[in-house]
Amino acid sequence: MRRFHSAILGLALPLTLATACGEEAAKGDASDTRDSSEVSDTVEADTADTVESDGSDTRPDDTRDAGDTAPGDSDPGDAGDVADTETIAPDPRYHFAIVDKPAAVDVTPDGAIALFWDYGSASGDAWLYGVEAGTLNLATSVGDPLRNFPTGLSDDLRISALYGQPVQAGLWSGTAWERIVSPLPEGCGIDPEAPTMGDLGGAWDVSADGLTVVGLFWEGCTTVAFAAVEGESGRDIAILDRLGERYPEALLDPVNRATVVSKNGKVAAGFAQTAIVDRWPAVWSVADHSGELLVAGETYPSDAPGEVLAVSADGVFVGGTWNQRGFLWSKLGGLVDIGGLPELLPGEPTYVNAISADGKLAFGGSGGGFFGVSQAFVWSADKGVRRLRDLANAGGLAIPEETILSSVFAASDDGTVLVGTLTDANFQTKGFVLRMPRDAY
Repeated sequence: MRRFHSAILGLALPLTLATACGEEAAKGDASDTRDSSEVSDTVEADTADTVESDGSDTRPDDTRDAGDTAPGDSDPGDAGDVADTETIAPDPRYHFAIVDKPAAVDVTPDGAIALFWDYGSASGDAWLYGVEAGTLNLATSVGDPLRNFPTGLSDDLRISALYGQPVQAGLWSGTAWERIVSPLPEGCGIDPEAPTMGDLGGAWDVSADGLTVVGLFWEGCTTVAFAAVEGESGRDIAILDRLGERYPEALLDPVNRATVVSKNGKVAAGFAQTAIVDRWPAVWSVADHSGELLVAGETYPSDAPGEVLAVSADGVFVGGTWNQRGFLWSKLGGLVDIGGLPELLPGEPTYVNAISADGKLAFGGSGGGFFGVSQAFVWSADKGVRRLRDLANAGGLAIPEETILSSVFAASDDGTVLVGTLTDANFQTKGFVLRMPRDAY
């Protein structure tokens, strides 16, 4: 899934203790007071929700601009000549749509349904977008967007989230929320509606079959990574091995978080705190709960923070950001520093947020820093990091020049359907869905 990288959302610390716990301020955790009957409306996407630039969708309300068809050769004869024109049909394998929701979250393995989050809505509405039909359906409301947000989407449309108040790991089944109950005795922070109870945890991703959920539980004001697997006898909730080290002279154990899980549910990954940095890339086995910190070798210094933000469907490849640079890792291939876009300025970050199932393509955002806008990219071993927009334009998609594709947050297994965010001419953040054939990369 993928997902909101931690530079944006942090650990989802309770707002009252974000500074005291030594972590960055984050969108924390609050309750959703609406029941399932209040979010059953279905909304058909109109022109305000989706704008298609390539004309490949066959819906009857489609409108095409000059960029969708190209005139053929014409005879520049005298005024009496009638110029022959030939209309070239757009390649149906290419498609681009703007989705009028500001946060892209995930997409199903087959690329059919994408999940978007409207953090501008009072109740944090989560929307499902049908890629082929171009329709938006209101799936559920997650809660106060300052503290709750969706994180992952399964093939059967279950949604993982930081849900409720105090915040807990939540899983939307399609009809109701399941709270994945923390086995730990206490949370962190003071909740105004439950002054003796702090925030309890958060679900950060869900496997393709919807049976495995990973995330974090609060243990006082530090966290542990967890995996919760649904079986015939119920859901087995396991604390994953605590990795890393305490800060020198610190009283709290190192923070751990499982941010993503492979689509087959076997591998969880995220980060653990070390004695030097608050985040270091980490990987766990869901089956036996064992984990390991990735080895940087001579590629990155020991004081360079990093974390895993993406994992391939089979769990063989992981990727993320490390020392402000994009990276990939596998047990057999080791660490691969993919850097960022060639025009990247010093200090500008690169995030790998999605990996194709075969591990040959990686997607994310590169550049921007604190004041700029990042650029969505694709990486392959033979061609390196390239702007996604350039490849889309080469395929004939007429993406407006003033529209910046800023990042990819999720990809279908084959890498042909990408879900991300963009910045439009009015500097508004919106979602997008981009479909391109594999040979476009």
